[in-house]
Amino acid sequence: MPSHPYYDDGQLDYYEGGGADLVALGDSWFHYPGSNLLESLNRALSRSFVIAAYGESGANAVDYMTPRHLPFWSGRVALNRLRMRAFLISGGGNDFAGLRDFGRIIRPDCSSATDVDGCWAPGEPDGLLARVKAAYEQVIARVRDDGFAGPVVVHNYDYAIPTGQGFFLFGKWLKAPMELAQVPEALRRPLIRELIDRLEGLLEGLDDPAAQVHVVRSAGTLTESEWANELHPTPEGFDRLVRECWMPVVAPLLGIALPAPTAAAPKKKAAKKKAVKKKAKSKAKKRA
Repeated sequence: MPSHPYYDDGQLDYYEGGGADLVALGDSWFHYPGSNLLESLNRALSRSFVIAAYGESGANAVDYMTPRHLPFWSGRVALNRLRMRAFLISGGGNDFAGLRDFGRIIRPDCSSATDVDGCWAPGEPDGLLARVKAAYEQVIARVRDDGFAGPVVVHNYDYAIPTGQGFFLFGKWLKAPMELAQVPEALRRPLIRELIDRLEGLLEGLDDPAAQVHVVRSAGTLTESEWANELHPTPEGFDRLVRECWMPVVAPLLGIALPAPTAAAPKKKAAKKKAVKKKAKSKAKKRA
């Protein structure tokens, strides 16, 4: 059984003969170093499926049909069209994150804005969302053209928090472009919330179980402590997203049973009482 998803075609070809059960195309939520949705999903599936990962951290959804990505993931789908169980897509977050991309969808000066609508640049975020939707549709159409008629699974993100916290040299995703445009503090989280909600609405428009397109809805799942930085959950956060949001969608598609909920650890009241009694006895002896 594979201990991890394959991010390298050479390793996939060497160890699995090029065979893959799940082909995944995505951004850092599939490729974040050390912990990401695919790593958590691989564990949740008991490492029973070969996962081939394509895309990269920082990839935009609009990049997936370019020569940088297309030949690799599309070729793998065509090769495994009869073996594959599902095709997974993660995209859209990087299309608005960062000084350049976020700066394009808000006004250069939002200091006088009193609500979210007053901060969007003309035609945004509708223009951004239209580009992302077109990218998803093109990818799904190519998957079908490559001969795979099975489930395609897409997902939303969660309500990221514009804290300014990055990852090593990477960052300036949300807070920095907002500061540059002087977005009032009270509007920063609502801006992100609206983007994520609008992205979910876009994905809902793609949701069509009859056509084998399924949506994982995850907005509103994570707590603040489950964010590692502005864009990425902690390992525990990714695990929670897979457990609560991904597995209820993916498990039935793969024909496997959902794992039983983990029972809470029993409280050790008896041990605590015993320790208190022992301490009281000791004190009584000393007094004697």
